[in-house]
Amino acid sequence: MNPPDRGGGRRRTPLLRPGVHEGIDLELEHHVAERTERLIDEGWEPDAARREAERRFGVKRKWKNELVAEAATDTGRRWMTGIVDSLSQDVRYALRGAWRQPAFTFTLLATLALGIGATGGVFSAIDALLLRPLPYAEPEQLVDVRPFAGDEGFLLMDLDRENVEPWVEGADFLQGVGRYDRVSMLRTDGGTPTTVGAIVASANLDDVLGIELARGRGFVPEDVDEDRRVVILSAAYWRRTGADPDIVGTEIELDDASWTVVGVLAPGVKYPVTSTSDVWVPFAADGSVRGHASSRVGLVARLADGVSVEAAQERADALAGRLEEALPNGSGWRVQLGPVGERRANADTARGFWLLGGGVLLMLAIAVVNAINLLLVRGQGRLGEFGVRRALGASRGRVARQIVIEAVLLSLASGVFATVIAGGCAEMIGRLAPSDVTFFMVHEFGLERRALGVVFAVAAGVGLLVGVLPGLRLSTAGIAGSGPATSRGQDRTAARLRAVLVTGEIAISVVLLVGAGLFLRSFANMYRVDMGMATDEVVFATVSLPESRYAAAPERAAFMQDVLERLRGIPGVTAVAASNGAPPRGGGLRFATGMRSEDRTDPLGVEVLPMVDAGPGYLETLGTDLIAGRDLVAADRESDGVIIDRDLADLLFEGGSAVGRRFTFDGDAENVRWTTVVGVVEELALGGPDDREGGGAMIAAMNMSAPPAWQVYTVRTSGNPEDLLGPIRAAFQSIDDRLPLTALETGTNALGEALVRPRFIVLLFTVLAWLALVLSAIGIYGVVSYSVRQRRREMGIRLALGAPASTVRAGILRWGLTMAGIGTAIGLGLALQFDDAAQALLFGVEPGDGATLVTVVLLMIGVTTAACLLPAIRATRVDPVEALRSD
Repeated sequence: MNPPDRGGGRRRTPLLRPGVHEGIDLELEHHVAERTERLIDEGWEPDAARREAERRFGVKRKWKNELVAEAATDTGRRWMTGIVDSLSQDVRYALRGAWRQPAFTFTLLATLALGIGATGGVFSAIDALLLRPLPYAEPEQLVDVRPFAGDEGFLLMDLDRENVEPWVEGADFLQGVGRYDRVSMLRTDGGTPTTVGAIVASANLDDVLGIELARGRGFVPEDVDEDRRVVILSAAYWRRTGADPDIVGTEIELDDASWTVVGVLAPGVKYPVTSTSDVWVPFAADGSVRGHASSRVGLVARLADGVSVEAAQERADALAGRLEEALPNGSGWRVQLGPVGERRANADTARGFWLLGGGVLLMLAIAVVNAINLLLVRGQGRLGEFGVRRALGASRGRVARQIVIEAVLLSLASGVFATVIAGGCAEMIGRLAPSDVTFFMVHEFGLERRALGVVFAVAAGVGLLVGVLPGLRLSTAGIAGSGPATSRGQDRTAARLRAVLVTGEIAISVVLLVGAGLFLRSFANMYRVDMGMATDEVVFATVSLPESRYAAAPERAAFMQDVLERLRGIPGVTAVAASNGAPPRGGGLRFATGMRSEDRTDPLGVEVLPMVDAGPGYLETLGTDLIAGRDLVAADRESDGVIIDRDLADLLFEGGSAVGRRFTFDGDAENVRWTTVVGVVEELALGGPDDREGGGAMIAAMNMSAPPAWQVYTVRTSGNPEDLLGPIRAAFQSIDDRLPLTALETGTNALGEALVRPRFIVLLFTVLAWLALVLSAIGIYGVVSYSVRQRRREMGIRLALGAPASTVRAGILRWGLTMAGIGTAIGLGLALQFDDAAQALLFGVEPGDGATLVTVVLLMIGVTTAACLLPAIRATRVDPVEALRSD
């Protein structure tokens, strides 16, 4: 049946008079009644006509449902259309306003773009270092297997190779175990030999990790079983060496042998997390790799389905007990299972980046405060406009919405510019980041999708935040809002609000400045540390001998003797010594929890002791003075004679004479092995100026007949050490021209490199602090300048009545300095609280350092005075007559 005809000649009842449902009921009843009347006119009885009319009309419920749906759609469409039209009108009005005031628009965009861009750049760095998910399949199911070092309980990186298979066979709580080792190889094709960091991997390592390859394939069991020389390149190394798209199938030369490239890892794929690996090569069938063999191997495992890390640890502890009974092992079977990537940065680096993140949020808060003040200042001049709009019927909500929309649009527009700033920040951080930061990183620094999303999310949030306060404040402008009295009241209230906001940004700036000042003082203290050597007179040359050519001890010893002779023959060289380390890079660490002197029965509790093994003449070459005893001789290797520094001597022997006395690392062992002190030196900062490991340092005699592959040569010079870098390099090349130097640097440069990480954090935090200071200065200037402009008439009258110009200027300066004083006091209080979090990063300075606090106070006073001075001078140049006429 067709729908009823609503277009008849009789008057229809309006559809939605009382309400939707009531109106529809009336409409349907109207149509039935109309048909009933027609039937009665045709001769039907009234009751029969009614029944026939209802029959012809059909089911009223059906028609009612259709009409209700149609009415709802119509109403919703009209409502949405109204909202869209209203928002569109507000957007167009906001764009026109921004276009008409380019200076205001540019200032607001620049302020927000700086704050949002810096936030996005720092977030991208924190995300890459600490937050972004690891590039493995279900990384939460991956665990590193780290063994304990015997009874001492120290965690080691790798497991004894002979213990691997029994442990893996008993670990039924794992569904896959990958094996790996770290080695250094030489790439000897393509010109100058270069050192390549290599991961020796089991055939299933890529499957256990669940990683992707950008090109080629991963390892297969046949690569191991058949001792194939195949290699997988990391994406970073592939790009660094030319990014050849046809690299798969080509040959490269590693350790004087030809290797076939079978794959390239996907960008961002790296394992282990704490490593620098350029290539992967497979284990050989005997568990080694072409000249590389070690007694230890690393393990990474994937937990079985439904097994948590805690449950797996309990079962690993039980497995250790069973293995100890079945296969007693001096080094023990205990392991610790920890999530892969658990340590994506060392503690100081992570703490520094989190503090940097907090600092950039504080700077963003300053930018937000400045933007709010800009909108308040602009809105104060629009009180008349808002009053007229209210008089024409606009609600307070509509006025507030207009201001919020303007703020959000400008903030989103600033997000476009902020992406450029964020990208520049991320690139700068990546370029400045030291190797001991990137060593722990899986992902590379750079602006990617997550950071871009944060930039625009922050832009939208900041837009709402910036618009709400001015919107609420200015929407209270009444219909008479343009009147003088109301305007003066609005002016006073708005001025107080702006002053409060500026005081807040001064407080935030003080927090950042105090933090930057403490870091600068700390860095200066590190730089002034006495390293215990003649820093500006020595050169360090480091070389790593490849086992493919120097596998035997006599070969390494012959190389060392040859190098020492050639270096001594260089004009300007006064002394040369060999070792396995030197300040500030250190050499090695000795577990020392059982260390005690012979007249003590209880250990001292020192966990690790920095040490180096050194050859004859090491102290003289290094420029380290003996304060007691003698230098090392060859016989000290057999008699366990060592040299210790004053700190360790005081710790072991409580200030008494140390020469000739003995101590041990064995603690309660039955057969104690004693070490004899033959000499004592002043404090020796083996691990660098910020070395916080242990309570001293030790130098032991090197076995010159079987030296290690890692060799450090210290060269003492009589002139400028820089002038000898070329001859020293040539001396090594004359012995083996295919052996690259791992490092060649002066003592001064080595010290600078040792300070690169604290310098990195100091630089970034200082930049943030100065940006915050500049923004605060802009905020102070803007508020004072606007206040002076609003008070032109008052100041003109005062000058006309004979007030000295100096008095007017002093009043303005006093007002600005009052804001600075209150803000600085609040900031110092907050700084003393928040800077306690930086205590672990500070060196030789406390959070409440008086010199830093005084410097910050004087700096804020100076900046505030400078920001207030120009408006104060302008105030005294007001023409009283013109000021009176302007009202």
